[in-house]
Amino acid sequence: MDNAEEFRQRRDQALNAWRREVQRLGELRKSPRALLADLENQKKAVGEARELYDSLNDAYLNRIHNSKVVTPEGKTDHLVH
Repeated sequence: MDNAEEFRQRRDQALNAWRREVQRLGELRKSPRALLADLENQKKAVGEARELYDSLNDAYLNRIHNSKVVTPEGKTDHLVH
């Protein structure tokens, strides 16, 4: 099973991908040669990247919430990040 760090890394990669798609959309909007179809396709790419980020962020937060650590006293406690 993946650990919280792996979940965080996947979430961070998705966030960076979403940011790149948003940046590309901004560049297209500034371009006088941008076609409406290109803008619509890029908006769709931004939406899909955001959905992936949201999904991975939820998985990361659930993983953290469900992570447990055994303390030196032998007690089980939730992992705090």
